[in-house]
Amino acid sequence: MKFLFVVVLFPGLISFIYGYNCCPLYITVSATHKSLVVNWDFTFEPHPNIIRLINTDNSFVLEEIPVNNRRGFFETKHVFNNNGLPGNWSKTSDYQISGKHCFPYEVVSFLNGQIVDKQCLKIEPTWMKEFGDLILSDMMIPGTHDSGAFTTRSINLLFKRFILTQNSDIWNQLVTGIRYFDFRVGFRNNEFYLYHASARCTKLAPELDSIKRFLMKASSEVVILDFHRFVYPNNFTSEMHKKLQDLLLEYLGEHIFMRPHDIYTYNLRIKDFWSINQRVIINYNDRMQSARVPWLWEGLRRDWGNIQDPKELLSYIKYISSRQADGKIHVLCAELTLSISYAITHPTVTLKKFADSVNIMLTPLLREYHRADNLRVIATDFFTGNDVINVAIDANRRKLEQYTTRSYYGFG
Repeated sequence: MKFLFVVVLFPGLISFIYGYNCCPLYITVSATHKSLVVNWDFTFEPHPNIIRLINTDNSFVLEEIPVNNRRGFFETKHVFNNNGLPGNWSKTSDYQISGKHCFPYEVVSFLNGQIVDKQCLKIEPTWMKEFGDLILSDMMIPGTHDSGAFTTRSINLLFKRFILTQNSDIWNQLVTGIRYFDFRVGFRNNEFYLYHASARCTKLAPELDSIKRFLMKASSEVVILDFHRFVYPNNFTSEMHKKLQDLLLEYLGEHIFMRPHDIYTYNLRIKDFWSINQRVIINYNDRMQSARVPWLWEGLRRDWGNIQDPKELLSYIKYISSRQADGKIHVLCAELTLSISYAITHPTVTLKKFADSVNIMLTPLLREYHRADNLRVIATDFFTGNDVINVAIDANRRKLEQYTTRSYYGFG
């Protein structure tokens, strides 16, 4: 009862003393176990000494975690139970509610019995609506690597642990806040599929339908589709490219943004996409095709380390984030790469374990020294295991504040 008394009667006083949103406190979901993970990175002293994970449906405390260090994480035994998307954002629902919406899980930090901060596990289906004045190529965009590898049609399920890179389909990725998608395409049995390497994952057409439905429900969001590879068959013919492009036009034609004359110097702001309701950019990693078709943008440059060790990957990300921004959209592949030799010498390895080892350290790294501000697209595996979507929103708010200041003083 004492806890409820503090929350109800004195939220204003407590937030004045300690300040809500004082420091990163967030929930992620483990790729390996699908369990809720509590993360913190306190930036002041004395830091909170207790964190509680609460089920807000019944106000039940699921976990109470003593805090001894400024930065840390705690993987709970509570599996994330997704009984539906909040805010009426399921694919078949109408009357979606704009803004962020919470799942029934919340973390609350305490210092000597008083609330310091609280955050929920949430979706961000319309987060771009506040960034209309930002230039797209200046923004930080959260993305997924091998976006279609959330299921597999591979016959040999033994290799499933080497194929899957996501736990969510494209609709759930969009609604959660992902805006960049890495697609590898194959053509088989007269249908297009999304692939991971040589493994067939899911049909492309239903996922394009999800994108179309989402754009109709979220009028402020801009989506980047990066058709990075055309993997099957090896001789992906001109006729197959034409069929693929016809499929893209069938589902997304009215929403596709035409390629500017010079995509590197044309300063496209988010509101420019809104003004004509064309909010899909299609990057196509085939120079002959992108030169021929006026609505295909050329393939994006990727910063890919081809690394198997988490610490080496983090060092690589530090290096990439330290480079001078050049006004172009580059994709940082913030995931480990599983080589055949590594898989042979590490028989228990899976991509989920790889992702968990990276994701738990990635978010603090990106927030430290505002490294994310100098990055553009960050693509990750099992993205619910990190907080990159909120990192991007925070980074873009700083950019918007800088833009507003420059404009006020006549420099914008």
